[in-house]
Amino acid sequence: LQEVISCTFLSSLQSSVMALTEQQASDDSWQQDVYTTALVLRTLQAYQSRSSGVNSSETGSVIGSVILSGSDEPIASAIISSVTQPGFSVFSGADGAFRLTGLTAGFQTLLISKEGYSGSNNVVSIYVGQQSDVGQIALALRAETGMIHGFVIDGHDQTGLAAVNINLTGSQSYQSTSNGAGELHIANIIPGSYTVTFGKAGYNSLTGQILISAG
Repeated sequence: LQEVISCTFLSSLQSSVMALTEQQASDDSWQQDVYTTALVLRTLQAYQSRSSGVNSSETGSVIGSVILSGSDEPIASAIISSVTQPGFSVFSGADGAFRLTGLTAGFQTLLISKEGYSGSNNVVSIYVGQQSDVGQIALALRAETGMIHGFVIDGHDQTGLAAVNINLTGSQSYQSTSNGAGELHIANIIPGSYTVTFGKAGYNSLTGQILISAG
């Protein structure tokens, strides 16, 4: 009888909890207030802890991708972990995509993080035997680091150059390669003065100085 009452009680709360998660803002907060956000997350975690006793053996999965805020640039090797179920985590791939399995049905709080980036908390509903899609999750660079973003073009016809090697040498060393459209991107750079070198077979190499600022 106690188990039936518990299931009925949890079912009556589910609609209220779902309405609460729908009020989560685009910056992953509630009312853009740190205290309100912390209170809501604790409430959802308490609900999940209580409800996990009902469906402890029923699981689902979640998929999504991690990108750099303000762009479509994927972020590889970001850690996606469940706050609700400690020990459940996965890394994003080279394309920023991830899939986290074995999650207990109900509401899960996911923490997405990577060194040099601001973290993100997301609440997602997990359904038995189903795959929930959280879409794109944007992480912003922390203020103490900088980035380089631009295009490498052919000096004659102004078309983008792919597979150009870019090297930064200074307090740290960084390396990247331009993509098929000639676009280059290096993130999470420690501020300071760097020597930058561009090289590609069949082209003259270019070397110069660049100053990286935080933010």
